[in-house]
Amino acid sequence: MSKEKFTRKSKDGYEFHEEENSWCISKDRTINFSKEVLNIDNKTLKGFRKVLAIYAEKYSGYYVSHMYQQFHRLVKSTNLKVIDVPTILNWKAILGKKNEWYLGALKGFLLSWYEYGYDGIDKSVVSLLESFTLSGNDKGISVLTRCPYTGAFTQNEILALMFELSRLWKEDLISFETYAYIHLLQATARRPIQIRHLKFEDLRKEISEGTWNYYLYIPSAKKRCALFRESFKKLAITEDLYLILLNFIEQQYNKLLKIIDEKFIVNHKMKLPMFIDWKCLLGNIENKMFDLSLLDKDIFHYSSSELEFRVLRKFCILQKAISERTGEIIHVSARRFRYTRGTNLGRKVSVLISLQNF
Repeated sequence: MSKEKFTRKSKDGYEFHEEENSWCISKDRTINFSKEVLNIDNKTLKGFRKVLAIYAEKYSGYYVSHMYQQFHRLVKSTNLKVIDVPTILNWKAILGKKNEWYLGALKGFLLSWYEYGYDGIDKSVVSLLESFTLSGNDKGISVLTRCPYTGAFTQNEILALMFELSRLWKEDLISFETYAYIHLLQATARRPIQIRHLKFEDLRKEISEGTWNYYLYIPSAKKRCALFRESFKKLAITEDLYLILLNFIEQQYNKLLKIIDEKFIVNHKMKLPMFIDWKCLLGNIENKMFDLSLLDKDIFHYSSSELEFRVLRKFCILQKAISERTGEIIHVSARRFRYTRGTNLGRKVSVLISLQNF
């Protein structure tokens, strides 16, 4: 029996199927998967198709075609089967200083691949890519901020994006879940894995000297061998963000009460995930109940790829914010919000937090 095809629609409005080997994504751009690309490891190829399809939905045909061409160049130059540290180092050596920008152009795509959670890129490759100083540029913040497609947003770009977020919400074109998630990315600059691990109990307010202060306890993400929600960082947030998240939590809880007995869950409410994987939850419900011990695991939390696909993707597709640097619709990713936060902190000499804490 043939597999049911999932129809995608490119940024330019052209329908394509990610399982096929030829994608028409704009009037003058068609991606034809080469023999070399089709011969890479199956899991890696599947991950590449998923990420390239997301790019096709979010970005211009020219930019997506450019990403494919650079990936094809990597595959052909290195006889790539899987993406690992030796392969990236080999390609960097082959390119030399003159053509090192090829790797720089593909770097953002590979980092997004890992961030989306699809097979093909592991943490060691990400660490290597983030350590590179490419084409003689300064390392760190300056590298991340100079690219108008993958680096930090400008202040004008952030304002344009938040205006679009407000517009899409008011016009009922995006869910409250997406609205809350974008606000979280913009305000906290935390990684998707940290945000997906949030629970109701992580949103708190405390009174000090007669004044209410608002906090989010963010699960740590970068510690090796750390267990699920083993350690946290206490992050001060604005009252506005607190109220957005408080209302979002109540919406999630009210939705849950339509399928769960309130007496069963009321004493465990605060252990619920902030971003609930409803499909997984529904699959574990029987007689309006489920195994409460599962709340101590990440099973009811979105995966990184589902958070991208079900929450961030809709905003990326619908938003029309224009970059003053390119004159094009702004390319949006969770990573770019983090880079923006890091850049702003880097400009303040008195700030004690480094990028490594994000």
